Amino acid sequence: ILFLYQRVILSLFAGVMTITLLAAFFLLSPKYDASSMIVINSSSLVLPVSQAIPQSDLEKMTMFHSQKEIIKSIRVMGPTVKNVGLDTGRVMGRIEKIKVALFGLRQAVGNLVGYRKWQKAYDREAASIRAIQKNLDILTSPETNVLKLEYKAYSPDEAAATVNGLVDVYSEYFYSVIKERAEGVICYLHGQIDSMKVVVLENEAALLRFNQNDRMDLPNDTPAPMFGITDNVTLQNEIKGYILKTESELQQLLSQYPESDPRVAKLRRGMAKYNQALKEMPNKELAYMRLKREWEINRDIFLMMEKNYVTAKMVETGNTSKINIVKQVDRAKPNDDASSPNKKLLLLLGLMVGLGLGIVAALMLDYFDHSIRSVKDVDRFLKIKMLGSLSKL
Repeated sequence: ILFLYQRVILSLFAGVMTITLLAAFFLLSPKYDASSMIVINSSSLVLPVSQAIPQSDLEKMTMFHSQKEIIKSIRVMGPTVKNVGLDTGRVMGRIEKIKVALFGLRQAVGNLVGYRKWQKAYDREAASIRAIQKNLDILTSPETNVLKLEYKAYSPDEAAATVNGLVDVYSEYFYSVIKERAEGVICYLHGQIDSMKVVVLENEAALLRFNQNDRMDLPNDTPAPMFGITDNVTLQNEIKGYILKTESELQQLLSQYPESDPRVAKLRRGMAKYNQALKEMPNKELAYMRLKREWEINRDIFLMMEKNYVTAKMVETGNTSKINIVKQVDRAKPNDDASSPNKKLLLLLGLMVGLGLGIVAALMLDYFDHSIRSVKDVDRFLKIKMLGSLSKL
């Protein structure tokens, strides 16, 4: 069958390969890649009281998909097209040049016949925005706060300039959003910092009063604060040793003097004093730890407010270089190696498609061809027996 329809197979194969060669070498223009990565450091920026609550994976993914849509919006792409000059000097591929020529021809015909729908001029700015939206790919990585921008253009210099232009415009937009947020934070913190400072000073004064008032004289005549003794084994042993020694002295005095003797009463008062102190120590330390914890919490809040106030002022005044709200890891650079079209792959596909179409066409023609060319065809189509046959004369 293949030999019988070899002309059909060769014709289809030659036609497909011709179209493939024309597309690969003359119709499709080479495209060049450029890429850049940016890091967004805004999750805990200019917060009024404390650090940001850790974001869930869903919140991170939503946030980064939102930034992805912002970059692909007219708000970012419009200024990028003008800044890079794509509206006037964008390099177009061969297919797009053909479309532009046909558009111009249609416009001329429209002006000639007065058909207003065809009289509209070709909008290069809108075409440039569509080209960016079509050829721009943004990869998100919420775990690392990284956005990777990849763009393809018909010029390596234009590809790199477009990526860098998108990053610059997006950074300016993001700074403007953070700046508005910082202005609100400054208004909030302006009065809160002074109030929190007063609270911290009151906590410090309460701790100082506790340290000065709640003290006891140790047996070695050294004054010490009540708190800390329960964790100090040396002081505990010293107090217990003093109580045991006092009990021994008390027994000796009672053997010589009556209970009403002043020396006996003095020893009993000393023993009662230290026994009562040991009983009160846990409650005293608990009160002290509460005061200290309250002071530490309010101090941390105050320090965070001061830090956020300074950060917000930096954002408000435009001094964001030290904060790195949006940091471009590396500027996109021109790459002279074309990424598409893959001519070897196109030729291989053309070869496979050409042979496949030729074989399928041959099988289809043979299936629908009922002409009799041999003895087997007589038996196949007429279902009669052959009595004889004449060879070719």
